[in-house]
Amino acid sequence: MNCDRVKQKLVFYVDGSLSETERNEISQHLKQCDTCEADYRTTVEMVESARKMKIPEHDDMFWNVHYQMTMSRIEQKHHRRTLIKTLKLASGVIGVLLLFFVSRSYIEKSKPENFVSMPVGISDVAYNILYNILPSDKLPIPVEQLQNVVDLLEPEDHMIILTELLR
Repeated sequence: MNCDRVKQKLVFYVDGSLSETERNEISQHLKQCDTCEADYRTTVEMVESARKMKIPEHDDMFWNVHYQMTMSRIEQKHHRRTLIKTLKLASGVIGVLLLFFVSRSYIEKSKPENFVSMPVGISDVAYNILYNILPSDKLPIPVEQLQNVVDLLEPEDHMIILTELLR
């Protein structure tokens, strides 16, 4: 066994937690190597002094302070987690609302305009409105020519012409 492996297992050797074969290998090495023997003696002294040390009992003040510190750490972590969850939820809601409004505006732009359907006799109504509002002497073209043009137009165009004439 080499010195590095012996030094790694020296504490376990002193403690007695190694198998019998490893203990025999290490004891054979310690008989041959003075450096490892010195390390072994130092380790034995440290382990014995550590075993002799008595750890004092903590009083109630220590446990109260320790409890308060632990609880404050738990509360801080809880607040951070709550804040992070709230931020995630808020960003998700904002994202959904943004997606909804953007898609809604896109759909409204892309869908064709729906015109109000006109009654069947719209041209009759349009002629009556023209006669009542615009007397024939104020029209830029004769009434017969206007009626021919109106008959060729779609009902939606009638309303456009009427609004232009009424301006």
